[in-house]
Amino acid sequence: MRKITTMALAGLMLSTTILGAATPVIAAKNADPIPVTDETGKQAKALTAVSELDDTDVDNTDTDTANGQRAFDDLKDGATLDVVPVFKEDAPTATKYQDLLQKAIGIVDKNKQEVPMTIKDHDKTTGFASVVSYTSNGETKTFNLKYNYYQPSLHTETGFENPLIFQADNMPDNFNNIITSGENLNNEHSNVVKDANKNKTDLNGHVGNNQTTITQKSDDIEKKGGTVTFTPEDITYKVKGEPFVRQVKVYDGPDWSKLNKTIQLDKNNKLDLNNYQVLSDDNGNKYRISIDSKTVDVTKAGQQKVDFVAHGIKDDGTDAIQTRTKSPNTPVEYTLSNQTLTVSDNTEQVNYNVLIVDKNTGKIVGSQAGQAANGSTQTVDPTKVPAGYTLTDAQKNFTVDDENPTKVITVAKTVPYEITFIDKNTNTKVGDVQTGNGEEGSDILLNAPEDYEFVNSADMMFKLSSDTPKKTIYVKSKKLDLQNFNYTIQYKDADTDKVVGKTTGKGNFGDFIKATAPKGYSITDLKYQGFVLTKDKDSYVSYVKKADTNYQVTYIDQANDQEVGTETGKAAQGAIVTLTAPKGYIFTTASDVTLKVDKNSGVVKIYVKKSDATETNLITTYPDSGYVAIYDENGKLNNDVVLSQNSDWVTDQTKTIDGVTYYRVATNQYVRASSVYKYQPFSGVVTTSKETAVYNSKGQLVIDRALDKNTPWYTDRTSEVKGEKMYRVATDEWVKASDVSINN
Repeated sequence: MRKITTMALAGLMLSTTILGAATPVIAAKNADPIPVTDETGKQAKALTAVSELDDTDVDNTDTDTANGQRAFDDLKDGATLDVVPVFKEDAPTATKYQDLLQKAIGIVDKNKQEVPMTIKDHDKTTGFASVVSYTSNGETKTFNLKYNYYQPSLHTETGFENPLIFQADNMPDNFNNIITSGENLNNEHSNVVKDANKNKTDLNGHVGNNQTTITQKSDDIEKKGGTVTFTPEDITYKVKGEPFVRQVKVYDGPDWSKLNKTIQLDKNNKLDLNNYQVLSDDNGNKYRISIDSKTVDVTKAGQQKVDFVAHGIKDDGTDAIQTRTKSPNTPVEYTLSNQTLTVSDNTEQVNYNVLIVDKNTGKIVGSQAGQAANGSTQTVDPTKVPAGYTLTDAQKNFTVDDENPTKVITVAKTVPYEITFIDKNTNTKVGDVQTGNGEEGSDILLNAPEDYEFVNSADMMFKLSSDTPKKTIYVKSKKLDLQNFNYTIQYKDADTDKVVGKTTGKGNFGDFIKATAPKGYSITDLKYQGFVLTKDKDSYVSYVKKADTNYQVTYIDQANDQEVGTETGKAAQGAIVTLTAPKGYIFTTASDVTLKVDKNSGVVKIYVKKSDATETNLITTYPDSGYVAIYDENGKLNNDVVLSQNSDWVTDQTKTIDGVTYYRVATNQYVRASSVYKYQPFSGVVTTSKETAVYNSKGQLVIDRALDKNTPWYTDRTSEVKGEKMYRVATDEWVKASDVSINN
């Protein structure tokens, strides 16, 4: 088999990971920006993300002035200010304490300068300042301080995740100790674990002390199951955290009286005897009923002796495994032996069986059995559909068929979720609680509250689970009062290194400042189109070249070798320009779409061919497709030729064969439209307007990547993906046009 060589698109080169990116999409803490150089050998100032990711641990003293600035003029005299405490470990002296407290409160005047602080009173118990005053331009204001202590939290030990599961006839002797942790609740052997983070020592020597208490326990829990609620509290500072609710389920055996002991003759032997029926017990737990396939023949009518086994299942249909039994991984099981099962061959009154299966797990979660006339329409009993699942209109009814007496309905569980955001620096809730509904197992893209960003970027994606529908996420402030930064852009001739122009201006922290070449010059590369403003008096060098190189392109019809058009222009030596084929013609190769200007190249001849195409004729094979098959004009597979993945091609014809769309890439060589995407060349920089999701060329969400807010990215092409315009920012990573702005 002959492999067709990948045709590289001239112009902007793609990184296999990030296209022209100055930092990785998900940056490590303190990661250095990747330096960018061009063919001139000059190093460009990197386009860096506005902020770095930070550790997930809470540091109650790490409140910098930029994140906590408050304007003196905006505060009312006598107001109460939220602030994190400055503990003794961080401020061993009174002077150090006052300096750190002033920084934590962060009051500045109209020139962004710190206003001196005076401590007026202290809390007698903790020694922390309780009243402070500030004087600016002869005006004095006094403020009360409210301290936001760290709220302790709890999580469960591995092996004790919700729910705890027990079988009524196999209850462990230490049941109560398992569900409550007993005397180990507040030591290192507890199965309800306290967060390692805690408040430190106050100025009077009192040490933060996290303790856990049981604040609720269901009655008769050893027989009926229920919940146990644990509440963490820092007993030194009287601060309670969010309670942790442990679920306890006791499986006491199915209601065998509801067992279906008559089934329809199954000539095709399609009945899944492992998923025969679903029964419940008095505690609301469910069981998947199975029949030993060795003891029954569903293809023969008559009465047969069988054993029924009830397998305990969780809400999502997966097997219920008993907690802390002598033998690990012991499932919940009950058996009903030596029962009479009738296999009916009545084709008029059919014994049907409806199985309801979880879409996410593929496990049975409900069932309905009954008898009805062959060919009749029956309705699924809503009480047979587990809570949280919803049938579509098409699934609510089914037709009884003696040839296929078992019906399988696949349903998705709807999970209501709730996301709470906590400011890392103040330990207070910020923004609105985000709520919604989604399918179990799906990924939800979260947005941090306005002017905040995630402490841990992984929190941007939330996988829905009915076991943990609520989550608390730490965020940190991005709002900076630092505005009106001054900047200077110097334009240097890339050949002589001499300054040929200069511009100055003002902007805010995080702004993308676009460079505009002086008259008669062109910017040599996208790397020098601008920078992100990060400090006052920032400076930036943009390398330019004189736009004094003429170029001329002659377009030749490849069919008759005749000239059909010309294109002329002026640009800098080495610049990349995008060409436009004459009307009614298209390029024959993708690499001819762009031209590198060269004063020594003379007149450039480019071959084109006639086409009545009214849309883009440039296509690329999908990057993850492997070799792409080629077909002839009749749709027959060509076993001798393939296209490389992620290769660019020009197509001049669209053809439909047996309902399948093909694009022609060579004489009698076609590729299926489903194997490629269409694109338009585009050179520029896009800037994200928010934390921006990334998609692949098929329009699928890339769940482990996102672009930070207000960061610039190089792009070399646009495409319409699933009806939406997108820009490419990496080999197979795209952003929606609606999520970015163009800096060209």
